[in-house]
Amino acid sequence: MSKVLQLVLDILEKEICPVEIVFPTDEREKHIIKQGFYEQTGFPGVIGCVDGTHVSIIAPTHDKHLFYNRKGFYSLNVMLVCDHNLLIRYVDANHPGSSHDSFVWNGSVLNQLLQQEYTNGERNSWLLGDAGYPLTPFLITPFRTGEQTDERQTRFNGIHFKTRITVE
Repeated sequence: MSKVLQLVLDILEKEICPVEIVFPTDEREKHIIKQGFYEQTGFPGVIGCVDGTHVSIIAPTHDKHLFYNRKGFYSLNVMLVCDHNLLIRYVDANHPGSSHDSFVWNGSVLNQLLQQEYTNGERNSWLLGDAGYPLTPFLITPFRTGEQTDERQTRFNGIHFKTRITVE
């Protein structure tokens, strides 16, 4: 069974994932995703929602402590981005469970790609993330508890939350 499973996983990784899990980079595709998010939530410019999830694993034989997460079990911290249709557009499953979401994000290829696009003048596309992610010009997070000083910020957090919940 383990040999068959390894073959299936290899095929998924090499043949299916590169075709099916693709982050949008061309303007036409971004426009379609932005339109979809806007129609569903009223939030403009969104090309995806990012979040981390802990995928349970058997305790490894080495560096065990790195894989033990704050929730009390061994895991990988897997970062996913999905679009308005709940299609997975990006996966980073390279970090042990003790890694914080912001650490995973800061080291990701996607962060580098969006930073490059921002440097090249892209100003109308962003991801939505929860408070575990850093606020950047291309990653919007909610106002932190205690920072909300007016109704506009509270309303923003409500729309931000609704948009993320729509796709989670």
